[in-house]
Amino acid sequence: MQKHATNTVLPVEALSVEGFSMPRTFLRIMIGCFLAWVPTSVSTAQSLTEAKFVLLDIQSLLPGIYDTEPQIFLETAFGAGEDGPHSRHFLRIQPAEARKVGNVAFLTEWHGGGKMAPMLRRETWDFSVDEKTRGVKMLRYLMPVADTGGTKTSESPISSSSTSVPHPCEFTWFRGQGHVYASSTGDQCKNGGYSATLGQEGLWILNHGETDAPLIDVREDNIHTKFFRASEMECFINIVHQGQPASVGLEGRTLLNPIFLHDRGDEFVFETQESLPRTFVLKLRKSMWPSRSGRNFVPMLMLWLYRDQVSSETVEGSSWAAADSSRVAFDARGVGARCKAPASMR
Repeated sequence: MQKHATNTVLPVEALSVEGFSMPRTFLRIMIGCFLAWVPTSVSTAQSLTEAKFVLLDIQSLLPGIYDTEPQIFLETAFGAGEDGPHSRHFLRIQPAEARKVGNVAFLTEWHGGGKMAPMLRRETWDFSVDEKTRGVKMLRYLMPVADTGGTKTSESPISSSSTSVPHPCEFTWFRGQGHVYASSTGDQCKNGGYSATLGQEGLWILNHGETDAPLIDVREDNIHTKFFRASEMECFINIVHQGQPASVGLEGRTLLNPIFLHDRGDEFVFETQESLPRTFVLKLRKSMWPSRSGRNFVPMLMLWLYRDQVSSETVEGSSWAAADSSRVAFDARGVGARCKAPASMR
């Protein structure tokens, strides 16, 4: 296996972040600043002590909920890669019971769509320091799918009631430039297996050709599937009923509070409580702003209210704030909504 002691920047043609139709000069600058840590293969340029810290990084960074919706949002705005927009996935990762003392394990639950979509796959991932590679070995154990519609299955730690034999395509994790990254190892990985990067922003995975119980689809354009780390927010909706003045009391409006949405493209569909109900969709998204010039290509927290369905033609109200803002809200023409971070996060 070829080994590299340093990371390399991917060329524009192999861009694994966004397949944007943006000026190539700006795009190359963005790649150099944002993707310098993406590896091309496994490296062993670290000590066994460093590997133990990588395991601590994984233990700290991996748990949480993730959604790929922001990637699809930008692909829709800028244009996708050769394979078209990525598929929507929601991922929940929580601590599980490790198979051996000293190992670290997680239960992963994969949904084919948003958090309420059917569950596609359940696995436990078992991590351990590997003396041979001076990295962290990850083994995948497949589990039966028990669809819970995106709800939490149980309190952690979770028993690893999965297959006793791991998937033959192993991962090895290392640390590099503020992230931890992985490449597939072992002779059983098909066509190079996987590469992955884990950081504060989320978990990015590229399937190079693995077809046996694949984590994600193989893409000819080599663009990573980006699982963005999500945080839950508490939301409120206020809709004045048709024919009522804006000053009407509670009897003339629909109030919904609290509603809990995560900030990576989650949505809530509801009907107003009036004689002729209207359908609305509230959507919350933290993502880069789709600036074609690149001058305003910055992360923002966005809140949208749509009539009937999500479409640029059905927007009833919207607002945006800085990505690190603790709240975002709007109130106009008899419709209003607000989302805020839980008190523990403000």
